[in-house]
Amino acid sequence: MSASIKASTPPPTKPSSPFQSWTFPTAFIGIGVFVALLFGYLQATVVTGAEFDTGSWTIRTFWYRRDPFTGRQMTGILREQPTSLSTTTAFPNSYFSGASTKPARWDLVKLRSGASLTEGPANVLNSYFDGHLADQLWTTWSTENPTKAKTLWPAVRDLVELGLYHELPKIMELAKVDSTDAEFTTMIHGEIIATLNAHVEKLRVEENADELAVAKTVLRRAAD
Repeated sequence: MSASIKASTPPPTKPSSPFQSWTFPTAFIGIGVFVALLFGYLQATVVTGAEFDTGSWTIRTFWYRRDPFTGRQMTGILREQPTSLSTTTAFPNSYFSGASTKPARWDLVKLRSGASLTEGPANVLNSYFDGHLADQLWTTWSTENPTKAKTLWPAVRDLVELGLYHELPKIMELAKVDSTDAEFTTMIHGEIIATLNAHVEKLRVEENADELAVAKTVLRRAAD
């Protein structure tokens, strides 16, 4: 009588974890990719910029974090102490007389988010003072042409108060024209009055009563 042979049953195996198949180099690479993505995301959340105060003619920088995917602001805005637009103290403010016709406001100069750079309206003015050479050009010009400076900078102030930065190049370019003091005054006066009249008419059509009242005040001051 032959002895029966029973087939041996292998012991049950435990379910394998997906992480058991990871080797140390694979895990290291995975962690490295995660850290790189996290660092890239944090960098993409940083928003920096600069803004210009129309009352004191100072400029300040700021920064905050914003989710690049949703646009949701993640932190409060941190602002640096304002500094003079020009490296020369009280320039060109010393050429202004009388109080502003409307409350001071902070106008955007630049805004950078990731690789994107947005230039605000006030960057037109800032471009004339951005950099030592540009700044020195206008401070030197004003020192050498004191009568013209007393005509130019109040006209610039009028446009800035009304937010008409895009009109600045028209009168700034006149400073490069070879002219007498009287001729320069006539050119600036004609240009600023024409610009302000057009702005007043635009506001009248738009029925913007508050801004129209301010524009008329600036126009009367410029015409004096």
